[in-house]
Amino acid sequence: MSDMPLPNLDAAPRPAVGRRFAWAMVLIMTVLFLLALVAVIWGFARQARILIAKRAAPVTQAAPAAAVLTLAPGARILSVRTEAGKLVLEVGAAGGTEVEIIDLSTGRLTGQVRTAPAGAAP
Repeated sequence: MSDMPLPNLDAAPRPAVGRRFAWAMVLIMTVLFLLALVAVIWGFARQARILIAKRAAPVTQAAPAAAVLTLAPGARILSVRTEAGKLVLEVGAAGGTEVEIIDLSTGRLTGQVRTAPAGAAP
């Protein structure tokens, strides 16, 4: 016979506190992972619906122009440039040239300089 005592099989061993904490963390992290996975799938489905709706929507007219400039018959734009938030147009016509300055933020004509054709009396 052996000197070793027999184990008591009736008493169930209690898991250590560290093991319970680890299992609780595993369960919490699993739930969080599943929630994140559901959120990603929902996000993809939502974006797909938005994309499909945009493609199926009828093409609407463009917004009205910010500035409307009516040129005289036969006039043409010679040059265009922007400076300090202003649109500067040089317009040539039979009666001479003119420089028109349009504010880009409001679309309003802020300045206009007309010149007479060469050889014309002032």
